[in-house]
Amino acid sequence: MTVVIPCISEKDGKPIFKPSPSPAARRKCVPLLDRGIGGNGNALRGQSSFQMGPPLQVGLPLQVDPPLQAGPPLHVDPLHWYFVGILRAKGTLRAAERHALFGPWELIYGASQDLLPYLEGGHWGQGLESFCPHLELYTQFAANAEKSRTTLQEQLKKNKRFRRFVRLQEGRPEFGSLRLQDLLPLPLQRLQQYENLVMALAENTVPSSPDHQQLTRAARLISETAQRVHSIGQRQRNDQHLRRIQALLSGRQAKGLTSGRWFLRQGWLLVVPPRGEPRPRMFFLFSDVLLMAKPRPPLHLLQSGTFACRALYPMAQCQLHRVFGHSGGPCGGLLSLSFPHEKLLLMCTDQEELLHWHHSLTLAISSQKN
Repeated sequence: MTVVIPCISEKDGKPIFKPSPSPAARRKCVPLLDRGIGGNGNALRGQSSFQMGPPLQVGLPLQVDPPLQAGPPLHVDPLHWYFVGILRAKGTLRAAERHALFGPWELIYGASQDLLPYLEGGHWGQGLESFCPHLELYTQFAANAEKSRTTLQEQLKKNKRFRRFVRLQEGRPEFGSLRLQDLLPLPLQRLQQYENLVMALAENTVPSSPDHQQLTRAARLISETAQRVHSIGQRQRNDQHLRRIQALLSGRQAKGLTSGRWFLRQGWLLVVPPRGEPRPRMFFLFSDVLLMAKPRPPLHLLQSGTFACRALYPMAQCQLHRVFGHSGGPCGGLLSLSFPHEKLLLMCTDQEELLHWHHSLTLAISSQKN
């Protein structure tokens, strides 16, 4: 019986499927996720995660052709050697600063190194199951991401030795012009690749295989961890938006307006009054409220470039209608937002932007009513 499992081609950086001979003639391989950094750096950018075809009713061990390799050996992670290891040896950063920057990176690296011999030997189930107790490290790494970014910015600003060291290491050809801030999320990208690998293996293993139970359990645990990591990233990005918006709002009424909210959208819309000309206003849409703000005068001594909050509309009480703009023409459209004591007519001259606003408002209203 022949089986099919993806292996990577350096020619185009995309997964290809190859039939393999019988298990007796199999050759060991190193999965895509542990290629290290080589070629065009796609593994770092998360572009090289593979996708399986229809489930194949075959058993393990599976066999693939070894990937074509460029750059460092498969078991070497250049970021570990050229940044983490050297910084620890040279003492350029204190231990507390190094831990704030890299979090549990070294523990994650050690766990990945322990996993490699299993994968190289084709012991997929045993290796991935033994890897699962280390998954909490990825959750800790994700939770440390904001602190890591802040530490990197602070150290680059005030630590001349560290700044010179980072510039020197970033210039290495192994990193393909990527900067340290681009390299730091590598463990989380690898976690996604681990999930792709174990899900594909579990789906393509017959229940009678001795690896099936181990792979199924590993797939569930790794998938749950990846979901937690994704949720942590969402909260962090939302917090960044809230801090940015809070900094844009000025005046006593603006204090604490964004606290605990989920940001959805912002942008300029024209408020159409019963009489008179439409007035441009900045709107910030959160999951529970729509905030309308007016720009401060550009010559204001203290608050130029900020916005004054003019109204806060609860989305739970909103009824949304599209007055015109259904046809998708180039002239934009008009949205009607009805509240118990007020009605807003919001005009947008860009049709695509109008559709985005209508979708976001619909999402906010439905989330509150549900």
